[in-house]
Amino acid sequence: GVQTCALPILKLRPYEVGLLTKELANAYYNRANLYKITGNYLKAKDDYEKAVHFNPRHYLASKELDKINSILSSKQKTQPEYP
Repeated sequence: GVQTCALPILKLRPYEVGLLTKELANAYYNRANLYKITGNYLKAKDDYEKAVHFNPRHYLASKELDKINSILSSKQKTQPEYP
């Protein structure tokens, strides 16, 4: 017959969910930093936004997001417009 694999259902306590979301925010923040270092500003922006989404109090992610937005807006202003 066909075998099925039953996955256990995780039951997390509220504080565990809070810890996991903060860790997820940190993971996005760290990856965003790597994107920023390599000059991939759009991907960095996406990940900084995700970090702030998962932890609105993530001060460093908010600060870096402001920097990235500034970089992207200045790049947009310096690029010539084509008809």
